[in-house]
Amino acid sequence: MVTDDGFEIRSTGTVGGVRWDRLRRIDAFKRDLFTEDLVCLAFTQDDVAGYLEVNEDVEGFWDLVRRIKQRLPGSDQTWEQEVVQPAFARSHRVIYERASG
Repeated sequence: MVTDDGFEIRSTGTVGGVRWDRLRRIDAFKRDLFTEDLVCLAFTQDDVAGYLEVNEDVEGFWDLVRRIKQRLPGSDQTWEQEVVQPAFARSHRVIYERASG
């Protein structure tokens, strides 16, 4: 669920979430699942160890992608084509990184 403050991933409860004001970096990549690729985003936040990974199988993923572009106009606005093509090839791109300072 995407909100003005960020987003939450829910299953039988809240699995994880990201606040826009704490967002430090977003990495886009794809996983090769042998018969198909899986587009993924990894979100790194201030004061949170590790990262939250979300993939295109999660309901609302592409809505989240659209919201990122709206909310973070300095983010890479055309990353999808670079990450998705060619099929079954390794692909990684930093699509957002907050300026330090």
